[in-house]
Amino acid sequence: MATATTMSPVALRASVPAGMREVLTGPVCTGTVLARFPTAWYVVVPRGFGLIALLTRTAVRLPCGLAMPDERLELPAGEVLIGAGAVRVGPAEIRAGRVVSLRVARRGAPWPEPLRRTSAVVGRTDVDEGLLGRGAGLTPEGDDVLAGYLVGAVAYGLPADDLRAFVHAQASRRTTTLSAALLRHAAAGEAIPQVAGLLDALGGRRPLDRALAELVAVGHTSGAALARGVLAAAGEASARMAA
Repeated sequence: MATATTMSPVALRASVPAGMREVLTGPVCTGTVLARFPTAWYVVVPRGFGLIALLTRTAVRLPCGLAMPDERLELPAGEVLIGAGAVRVGPAEIRAGRVVSLRVARRGAPWPEPLRRTSAVVGRTDVDEGLLGRGAGLTPEGDDVLAGYLVGAVAYGLPADDLRAFVHAQASRRTTTLSAALLRHAAAGEAIPQVAGLLDALGGRRPLDRALAELVAVGHTSGAALARGVLAAAGEASARMAA
């Protein structure tokens, strides 16, 4: 069993998304703690997509997250410094161990039956710019729908340049800091593993019921909203294939 994260000066190791390596390896900068929870710290940083998350192994695996093998974060109080290959919180130092990719792969059009069954569970949602910032919480529901669609657009090769540009230009003004960062990751095709799991299931590569249940279980409303966004992209991809 992993030991708790403590004030040890010995470097701690984390699983790091490939897209976050430049944030870690750049010049040292000061981060501002946005929120602290037992399984996640969210830290604002002045580069990359604006945020880095420190996560336990039980937290949702965010594309901006450094995942450690502990069940609870017990980091010391103190200044948070990011750069030169590490995140430093007081005397604790977190460095990259395993590097993982959370960018979705390109896929063919989804299968009709998984599309129908997914729609029956989560419903359908029209996707437009008006969803940005709509809803409450650290990740408003409208943002989660947009994020799911943006990831699906990358997976299915949909033309979404205008929406991606809109998100990059407006997210920091119209939604929360955490949600803005996750939307930018989504625009780059980076997503939590549960979203990739649903994309796999829509293509017949894994059981749909399990993949959908795993995604819907994320957060209070986030998983279902992400699923509706993915479904919107999948439906558009299917229609293009049939045309």
